[in-house]
Amino acid sequence: MRAETMSRLAALGRKHPDLVAALLLLILPFLVLGRALLPGKVLSPADNVVTFAPWAALAPGVAPVNPRLSDITFLFHPSILYGAEEIRAGRFPLWNPHVFGGAPFFANPQTALLFPLTALAYVLPPALALTLMSVLKLSVAGVGMYWFLRRLDVASLAALVGAVAFEFNALLVTWLQWSNTSPVVLLPLLFGVTELLRARPGVRPVGALALTVALAVLAGYPQRVVYGFPVLAIWALYRCRSAARPGPFLGCWAAGVALGLLLSAVQLLPFVEYARASVVLAYREEWMPHFPLPLRAAIVVLMPHFFGSDPGRDFWGPANFNEIALSVGVVPWLALPLALVAAWSRPGTKYFAGLAVGSAALVYGAPLVGDALARLPLFSTTLIVRTADLFVFALPVLGALGLDAVRTALPAARRLLPVAVRATFALLSLGALGFTWSHWTLAERAAMRVPLWAQYAWFLLLLTLAAVLLLRLLRAAGAAPGLWAALAAVELASLLPVAATYNPVIDTRFLDLGPPPAVRHLRERAARDHARVLFSTGLGAANLGTIFRLDEVGGYDGMTPLRIEQLTDPVGSIDSAASGAFRPTAGVASPVFDLLGIRYVMRTPGSPSPAPHLVLEYQGPDAVVYRNDHALPRAFLVSRTRTCLDDAATLRLLQQGALDVKQEVVIAGCDGVPPAGGPAEAGSVEIRRYAPDHVVLDATTAVAAYLVLADAWFPGWQVRVDGAEQTLWRADHALRAVWLPPGRHRVEFSYAPASFRVGLLVSALTALVVAGLLWAPGRRATPGAALALALAVWPGAADAKLPAAPATLEVTPPELTEGGNLTLRLHPDAASAALDGRDGVDVYVSVARDGAPYWVFVSATGALQGTPTAYVRAVPGRPLGGLLVTLQGVGPGGWYLFRVQFIRASAEQPTRKHYVYPPLLATVRVDPRGDGDSRTATALGALGLLTLAALVLTWLIPARPASDAPGG
Repeated sequence: MRAETMSRLAALGRKHPDLVAALLLLILPFLVLGRALLPGKVLSPADNVVTFAPWAALAPGVAPVNPRLSDITFLFHPSILYGAEEIRAGRFPLWNPHVFGGAPFFANPQTALLFPLTALAYVLPPALALTLMSVLKLSVAGVGMYWFLRRLDVASLAALVGAVAFEFNALLVTWLQWSNTSPVVLLPLLFGVTELLRARPGVRPVGALALTVALAVLAGYPQRVVYGFPVLAIWALYRCRSAARPGPFLGCWAAGVALGLLLSAVQLLPFVEYARASVVLAYREEWMPHFPLPLRAAIVVLMPHFFGSDPGRDFWGPANFNEIALSVGVVPWLALPLALVAAWSRPGTKYFAGLAVGSAALVYGAPLVGDALARLPLFSTTLIVRTADLFVFALPVLGALGLDAVRTALPAARRLLPVAVRATFALLSLGALGFTWSHWTLAERAAMRVPLWAQYAWFLLLLTLAAVLLLRLLRAAGAAPGLWAALAAVELASLLPVAATYNPVIDTRFLDLGPPPAVRHLRERAARDHARVLFSTGLGAANLGTIFRLDEVGGYDGMTPLRIEQLTDPVGSIDSAASGAFRPTAGVASPVFDLLGIRYVMRTPGSPSPAPHLVLEYQGPDAVVYRNDHALPRAFLVSRTRTCLDDAATLRLLQQGALDVKQEVVIAGCDGVPPAGGPAEAGSVEIRRYAPDHVVLDATTAVAAYLVLADAWFPGWQVRVDGAEQTLWRADHALRAVWLPPGRHRVEFSYAPASFRVGLLVSALTALVVAGLLWAPGRRATPGAALALALAVWPGAADAKLPAAPATLEVTPPELTEGGNLTLRLHPDAASAALDGRDGVDVYVSVARDGAPYWVFVSATGALQGTPTAYVRAVPGRPLGGLLVTLQGVGPGGWYLFRVQFIRASAEQPTRKHYVYPPLLATVRVDPRGDGDSRTATALGALGLLTLAALVLTWLIPARPASDAPGG
């Protein structure tokens, strides 16, 4: 019976190979991650919460599976669940009142509210929805890649291996639960639809392209769209040469892309509005850090766990595991030379070879080339390592083209293919062995869970099996389905160590542990007075407001409203890339703290009060809560005003305590600002209804006054007083206010941004056009059908506003043995007098070792300490005159990154907010002292012998078809 079943399956595969391949690629992710679909399980790193207050008391002793995925725990999954909760309640979540004092929600594209996979959360239980969203991403990636490769006339079995390589590549797997991988899974579909349009430039393919473009925009990461579309445009130009009618093809392609952008206008227009008012754009226009991966990180494309992993708690490599993980398995690397030798003239080989090289140059910072590419407008506002999606897309395509050359190569090229495979095998195996040898002592000290010898042995085994199978396939001229199946299995095995372990499968109870007692206490209090909470529990800013449905000023959404950051963060909590978590740093004694209505401060259990005037409100094993009785109400009346002040002057008044915020308000503007009534008692305010996008208040005032609502001001908010629309003023730099005449009034604030309304109208009208194209008869579109783009996806990169440092950093020696001495020299150039500045410049020197989570600062005495301290303090009127730092006894071994920061002298800490110039960086390798361990020599010798045996084996395997053999 079993033999009969297998025979039937084989017959089905021969008759419908594409259907079988697509079903296999659809099912594989469910087999790899399907345990997350079992009852009581979920694919999520939600267990990360148990290491922080107030959750730690609910699950003592529990260790999270993968702490690296904290963004998922505290940003992406809470956002998905918040959006789903609002939609099920009948409200479209345009605004999130729980973070940043209120901020746009839908306008941040990372919420991906309109992406089809996100919609699963609207109709399914949370655990099932979150798991399916991730698993189906991999399925879409695999099926899409297979379809694209088949459009390139790659045979089904070769296309299947290439699709497996893309489906489980390490970039997709490690970033799987972020929204930034959703556009990546659509890359093959975008290229495939372009191929479809080239073959049949008609209205239906135009509609299909428009729909795919819109999906890519709605997927959640516009930066990938910004550089992805030009890359796709180059592909269209590259392929138009072989089109039957190049003009109509390019016209239809441009029309499809334009329609796709118009179709996504409902997301793009609000996003552009938010981006222009965000921290990320403001800081990145000023200076965008260019941090490519060090070349040593490239070894993980072959041995993914070479530097350990976060689930193993043994990671010691550069950057972090997510950034460096770019493995596509072993088969594409062995097949790559086949593409270059025997498929160079095939459609796509030259293009994808160039794409792979260009992406690698960007990601690994190739001298001159990488830096020049990184300065292009398309790349200059994004983290350069994010362009690695082009690398992991191009390699599987090249691998599939190379595998297909096994059956299509001409006789002259076919004779070279075995040599190419064997030479590549030798290069990869010896290169990996060399890396293993040079890093052996460092890896031993890292106490890796899977030692390097085991990792190399596993890599060598898979590489040898792949090489042997490939050589056998060359001998069979590709006509051996069993060998193809084995090759696909080897490719899958090389990807599974990351694919099956990196994303944790946990109990669903961690997805919702329930509100801890401290949170229940705060909810009860906040329900009465709508007060805000400051979470100071070791997490900084992590969207605890969204998670707990409490209101805070901190938060994390990758963008952060600029005015709120300027008002509440004088120290500077935003990271160098300006897209990290944000927390208010205005002290509890600051009038800004009271102005924002922060009445409660949650801290870790047993923590003392952060200020004498804060009163203990709650104490328990999960947290302590202190009450700030100086906090202003969420809404209050003010009868005195100041106007005609610029933003800088307003911020100085507020942050220096020169304004009595209880009695006086600064209204942005000058002409037409109505006056308040003077020093008389203003009156009273009562909040009647508080919804995310609609606030209703009753106010009574004896004199003309301003009603201040201590929520973030943002374009799109409107206000009505007694039913009549009134001017919404920006108050105290970042808040909302409306002028009221004497009397009793009903005041209604509502959020209805024009960007959303106009975008919705444009998208709706375009949807009708696209639907018409998809359902229209299959006729050709007329030449010149291209549409003009109606909007810009991302503002163009501005010239950097932060000037380059007028100095150079020299670190000598660039390589030393641990225990040696190191010298850092700062050489001012001819413009060194600029280092004075009007307020002077403090210089900080710090260092971080690979795998260490924090920077260590060098004090003026040469001591190392975790607390930021200036190495040189500014002296007014005196140029810096150079810098000399000597460090003695440097160790332990590893790579050290040295940083020199130039900070405004009045700043409290050396943060991005206070940069005068971009920091200077230098890397030093510190070699460990040899331990002389005989076991090390024995292990390395054994690995060398294994490698030699594998090399001999690959050269002994016959690969030339019998017909090509001499006398054949």
